[in-house]
Amino acid sequence: MATSPDRKIVLSRPGMTWVWSAGAWTNEMATGPIAGYAAMAFDPITPRTIIAGGSQNFSSWSWNGAVWTQDVAELARLGHAMSYDTARRRIIVFGGQLVNSASAPLLADLRELDGTDWRIIPAAPGPSGRIGPAMFYDPIRHAVVAFGGFIATGSLGETWLMRWESPTPDEACDGTDADADGLAGCADPDCWARCTPRCMPGTTCDDADPRCGDLICNPYLEDAALCPSDC
Repeated sequence: MATSPDRKIVLSRPGMTWVWSAGAWTNEMATGPIAGYAAMAFDPITPRTIIAGGSQNFSSWSWNGAVWTQDVAELARLGHAMSYDTARRRIIVFGGQLVNSASAPLLADLRELDGTDWRIIPAAPGPSGRIGPAMFYDPIRHAVVAFGGFIATGSLGETWLMRWESPTPDEACDGTDADADGLAGCADPDCWARCTPRCMPGTTCDDADPRCGDLICNPYLEDAALCPSDC
C-alpha cells in the first residue's frame, strides 16, 4: 500500500490494483505487476506510485493513476522497506533479502531511486540486515525512521533514524533562522511539515487543507512564533 497527499490509498495485489478514495474502494481493473513481498511508496514530485522488488518480479513499476508502466530499474530483493525521503526528494529502500542468490543473505544497504536505477547510498554503519522492517519519513526531524524486522533468530524491536548531517544546523521552525538560509518560520520550506502538513515542497497545495495563513490556529502544528497570523 501507498498513500498520496490527495488522501488516496493505492493497494496492489498480484495482478490487481485497488484505490481507496472518498470512503470507498475501487477496483481499477488495471493489470499490474505480479510480485509477492514487494514494497511500494508514493513519489509526490513525479507524481506516481512506485512498486519494486518481490518474489516473482525484480522490475520496478509506476502507477500514474490510470495505468502501470514497467520501468528500467530492477531490485532483486523481497521483504524490504520503502519510503519517500522528502529531504532528498527520492524514494529510499532499506533491508530485505536477496532473491537471486543461492545463499539469499539478509540485506542492510540503503538505496535510492535516481530515476533509472536503485543507487547505493554511502552511509555510516547502521542497522544490520533484516527482512520485513517498517519505514517512514519523519518531516519534523528531516529523517527516515526504520523499525523492527526479522532475522534468523527471531524478531527485532530496534528503531533507527537515518538523515543527512552537515555543519549547518537544522531549521528549528520556532520563528528563528537556525539554519541561516535567510528564511524563518513558515517562509522556510524546511518547515512544511508544520506549516502545510499535507503539502510537501514541490507539490500543489489544496487551499482547503490546514496551513499557516488560514487564520485558524492549529494547536498541534502552529504557535505564535511560527505563524503569528494564525496564533
